Amino acid sequence: MPFLWWKSGTPCPVYGCTGCPHRKPICSTHEKLIQVNPGERCPQYACKPPSECIYEHKYWLDEDKFERSFENDTKKELYPIGGKWLDGLCRSCKCLEDSDGFPHYQCVQTECSRNTHFDNDQYEEKRVPNECCPVIKKIACKDNGVIIKVGDNKTERCRSVECVKTEEGKVKERVTIQHCNESCPEGYHYQPPPQNTNQCCGQCKQVGCPWKNETIPVGKIWSSDDNCTTYKCIKNSNDVPTLVVDHKECPHFNPECPAEDIYQDDSGCCSYCGQKQRVCVPEEMPPQDTVGIFKKFNPESGKCKNNFAVEKFMQCYGQCNSSTSYQGEEAMHVSTCKCCKPSAFIKISVELQCEFGKNITYKYDNIKECECQLCDNSAGLKPIEFPPK
Repeated sequence: MPFLWWKSGTPCPVYGCTGCPHRKPICSTHEKLIQVNPGERCPQYACKPPSECIYEHKYWLDEDKFERSFENDTKKELYPIGGKWLDGLCRSCKCLEDSDGFPHYQCVQTECSRNTHFDNDQYEEKRVPNECCPVIKKIACKDNGVIIKVGDNKTERCRSVECVKTEEGKVKERVTIQHCNESCPEGYHYQPPPQNTNQCCGQCKQVGCPWKNETIPVGKIWSSDDNCTTYKCIKNSNDVPTLVVDHKECPHFNPECPAEDIYQDDSGCCSYCGQKQRVCVPEEMPPQDTVGIFKKFNPESGKCKNNFAVEKFMQCYGQCNSSTSYQGEEAMHVSTCKCCKPSAFIKISVELQCEFGKNITYKYDNIKECECQLCDNSAGLKPIEFPPK
């Protein structure tokens, strides 16, 4: 603290400086203490930084050349203006001089690029000695969010993705697209696979019966030009359209038959010699043949029968076709035999004369309609008893 002092008996006091208001600063390492006011009674001091850049390293390399960070101790270094150095592996620094002539450092951080295929594939990062950025190695594939390991594949419909490793050791996808042949032969139609399956291609499904150069729809029936062969397009038990051929066999025809005696059947296929046979129709039975054919036994009257002719009692008479044809579904020849049989009846009343002199009346079936039916199919028909001749 400055103060004044003087000598007793002197006219004026003499001033002197016994202390200065400025203290010396404490300089850090690499700084130099200098006087900024040379020649002054109270000197002033300052810490002059060095003419180099002072840099405090934050990272170091271990014995395996991998980057480590300083935890407690740090490392300070001086670098001249224009000098360059590395802090660890990922920071590049250099010493620059500012406009006031003082040095300062500037560092640039190395940014490791991120693989743009991370979202589509699976990678692993592997650190490499003495390198800032890790090596990115692909270890598996990814397709639409699904991880595919090396050697595996994923198939969806017509697209297959296989994850393979090349001879160079790289992992990559191998995509295979299957193309479907949708062209089908005559009588077939391409049917795509069901939506709820992983099947790629559909199949050609038969939609009709191939016939010469056209496709016959299911359900159609047609005949040959001579009317002796009938064709049917039907679906078999496996739901596949199948052509069924029914060929009519004609009996022997005498080529020496007179022209006036030649006639054909109703289909126009077979020729016959002689009088044309009648179709299956009800015909009246000769009345005299009906005498005695209706019989009954009555406890009170004894044996009874009709002693008189019954008018308009009908019988079935006529010709029905029979044939043998080859059936493709059964792979065999099938015979069809038809007979002229009753198809409808009406009730008639017949009076019977009994041995004890009393007459009684009973109801009987009389034929109303006739038609050609299978010969072995007689269910529902009532037999008619005829007297022995």
